[in-house]
Amino acid sequence: APEKIRVLFSTHSVPTADAERSGPRDVDFGEGGAYAAQHRAVAEVVMADVAHAIPSAQSVRWELVFQSRSGPPTQPWLEPDVCDVIESLPAQGVEAVAIVPLGFVSDHM
Repeated sequence: APEKIRVLFSTHSVPTADAERSGPRDVDFGEGGAYAAQHRAVAEVVMADVAHAIPSAQSVRWELVFQSRSGPPTQPWLEPDVCDVIESLPAQGVEAVAIVPLGFVSDHM
């Protein structure tokens, strides 16, 4: 059942302040600046293509998650962390997860 499946599009986390400064200054890209907005846009295209090819996939939920956080714990980085999200899924009734390494070219998954 599609409601028991979650797709996580994962990209590298960066400091929140850096993400907020990404992209042109005169455009409001929302939380995470252009960095997160561009990753969300690609995920939307991928899910639209999948839904076109597999109509039942239209109701599969997805979200953008981040990984590989580093730096001092006092410095905020983009969230949610992929591990935290995976840990929360069983309580939501999710039985299957697909992780798409959207922001990684090679060897990070």
